[in-house]
Amino acid sequence: MKEPKKNRRSLVIARKVTLKFLLVIALLSATAVAYASQTGYFWGYLPNGDTAWLWCGSGGNYWTRCDTGSCAPGESCPCYRCETSECQDTANYYCDLYAY
Repeated sequence: MKEPKKNRRSLVIARKVTLKFLLVIALLSATAVAYASQTGYFWGYLPNGDTAWLWCGSGGNYWTRCDTGSCAPGESCPCYRCETSECQDTANYYCDLYAY
């Protein structure tokens, strides 16, 4: 017996919404656990072992990548700011989303 088309569409939509909800919850949880300082937030480890930091504040939002592990708040290890428009757009998005 075939399912009605309407039920299949509803199931696909429900799965997509559930997946997006779970991804947002995972990002929120990771951000809350990895809170680093007043304006710099530890975002995660990159595949090569470097760390990604999200910076939010009145001076602007941006991402940095730091070599060799963690660093950031004082940025004593080599850290590099991502200057592309894509980096800027995602930094603005996440800073607004989490109201940093």
